[in-house]
Amino acid sequence: MASRKTIIAAVAILVILIAVIGGWYWWTISAPKPPAYKVAILLPASIDSIGWPQLGYFAIEEIKNKFGVETAYTEWTTVAGAGGIAEDYIAAGYNIIIFHGGQYFTACEEIAKAHPDVVVVANAEVPLDYPNVWTLIRDDYLPYYAIGYMMALATKTGKIGFIGGLEFPTAVGCINLIYSGAIRARPDIKMYYVHSGDFDDPVKNKGAAEAQIAEGVDAFVPWLGGTGLLATLEAARAAPRYTYLVGACVDMYEIDKRFLTSIVMDVPGVYSYIVGKIIEGEKSGSVRLAEYCTLASTRGAIPKADEDYAMELNRKVISGEEKIRVITDRYIVPPP
Repeated sequence: MASRKTIIAAVAILVILIAVIGGWYWWTISAPKPPAYKVAILLPASIDSIGWPQLGYFAIEEIKNKFGVETAYTEWTTVAGAGGIAEDYIAAGYNIIIFHGGQYFTACEEIAKAHPDVVVVANAEVPLDYPNVWTLIRDDYLPYYAIGYMMALATKTGKIGFIGGLEFPTAVGCINLIYSGAIRARPDIKMYYVHSGDFDDPVKNKGAAEAQIAEGVDAFVPWLGGTGLLATLEAARAAPRYTYLVGACVDMYEIDKRFLTSIVMDVPGVYSYIVGKIIEGEKSGSVRLAEYCTLASTRGAIPKADEDYAMELNRKVISGEEKIRVITDRYIVPPP
């Protein structure tokens, strides 16, 4: 028969175990739970629109698969409607809102101020100073310097072009970077540029491309939406001489071999990085899009040594090793 001391010791141990288990149980049910994240992205066009809008869709799919969170997207988000769409998502429990485009800058600020518990992902040229905003810094114009260098080596006529939608500082900066890079390879280069007034209008943008081709341009940048870009491709296909285009967002050589090169953007990668940081507890910060940009191969359109030089030049420009001026308030391109 167990002694009295043994029984008392056993009871004491049992009491301690009950206290420990009870305390652990109480801590598990009372400890604050990490928030369940729901992520929505507002897209400027259809998910089938080649380039930037489609990459936004690919990004939200990657976020869903990588983090196991609930996601949603809205196509054809207008600047005027962005804030209201974001409010609807927030009312439905979404707490990470990605505004996929710099045109939504004002809506980003309004939502960030009104909903401090919601994390906003904005596209802007400089970081937004809010405790609940991650900024994707839109310095993806930097590769156009090396692209200008490539275009100058690829053109047979010595005439290159740029077709944009709307005229604003970043567009001006892109034109100047292309020209600066081009004269590095060919000082006598001539450059034509135009803003059609609409990034996606097929008639306006095809007409703009045809006008430049008629002037002798045989390599141009269609700085446009998917519909506008494809319209300029039609013009290039009908040109009297082989005419190169420069793609953006994805490697567009798969669409047509006339794409000399493309700025390939890992948008799914950069948005996944941001969402991962938010889940880890970092509610604000910034990351440069240029660091997620590479240039596609020219596939022999220019000599390999020149292509290798251009690729290294692009790397140095993005890293800051190669110092260049980005002029956005005036054009430095002389009349052709």
